[in-house]
Amino acid sequence: MYLIRFTLLLAVCGLVQPTAVAQMLQNRIDFLGEYYWQPLLYNPCFAGSRALPTVGVSGRWSSGYGSNPYTISAFAHTNVDTIRSAFGITTTYHHYDDYSVIGGTRYPTNKRYLDINGLYNYRFILSKQAVIQVGVQAGILHFDSQDPIYNNPFNPQPVVLLNERAIKFNWGFAALITWRNWYLGATMAHFNQPTFQFTQPGTNHQFSRTMFLQTGYSINIADRFYIQPSVMMQAFLIQSGIANTALRPLLDINLQLDYQHRLFVGAAYRINGDPYFMSVKAGGRIGKTQLSAAYHFSRNAGNAQRIEATLGLFLWQNNDGADVLYELEETE
Repeated sequence: MYLIRFTLLLAVCGLVQPTAVAQMLQNRIDFLGEYYWQPLLYNPCFAGSRALPTVGVSGRWSSGYGSNPYTISAFAHTNVDTIRSAFGITTTYHHYDDYSVIGGTRYPTNKRYLDINGLYNYRFILSKQAVIQVGVQAGILHFDSQDPIYNNPFNPQPVVLLNERAIKFNWGFAALITWRNWYLGATMAHFNQPTFQFTQPGTNHQFSRTMFLQTGYSINIADRFYIQPSVMMQAFLIQSGIANTALRPLLDINLQLDYQHRLFVGAAYRINGDPYFMSVKAGGRIGKTQLSAAYHFSRNAGNAQRIEATLGLFLWQNNDGADVLYELEETE
């Protein structure tokens, strides 16, 4: 359901080894996490939906494998019916708390990420039950990392400090089709592939183009209960130090049960999303305030944990919800 149904972003942290395969995984900056928590981050066309809180904040905390990454996010959005448009803004800060391993020694990277984006979408009204939305996301991305340098002792090279900008432009676009209680969305994030390299030799960090395909349905039972299955596929094309490498797509299979848009519980199963393969969440709405929390199960439960918490407020767009997740505008 709503609120950020996933938490604005987040990071998969791991051990980075100085090999070609590990280099590829280090470049994979996939902090975009649980799709069903925060659709605003995945698809600009979600901005303006009256079923979503108008403003909100969220946080994610993880632990395991010697690191404790966390993410803090916030968003706001509004609808302008007279021009069939919606506007929004999202802000996300992520602290990776990861490290590199060179010669058996761990070196912290002090890696940090800040993303501030504006969202816009326009609605094409096909009928009372069908809408096509197209949207764009544009903003700035700040990334910083103090990666240790692995210099081959058999062929040492001088280390050159590059004059790399730590803030770069970032943009993407999306489309969303809503028909009755069904929706289908597609998003291309990081279309311009912001890339950061601070030393030569050194790690080349690339935010690669990422495609998201989303579909879901809302089943209304007596205007009281709503069963909301959904699926999201997240596909990366990662630039390694050798060649472009296509990784296996990540797949989220989600189910949420909603009672009168006031109480909800949900669960998700993730394929190719190690180590977190399953999530559960619960939340509720009191007046204009919505709270939710989630726990993500790891295949190595003793070594990795992740929790999320979100707070959302329905302000000028407050209503009691609609049968569909993305309320349609009726034609006159």
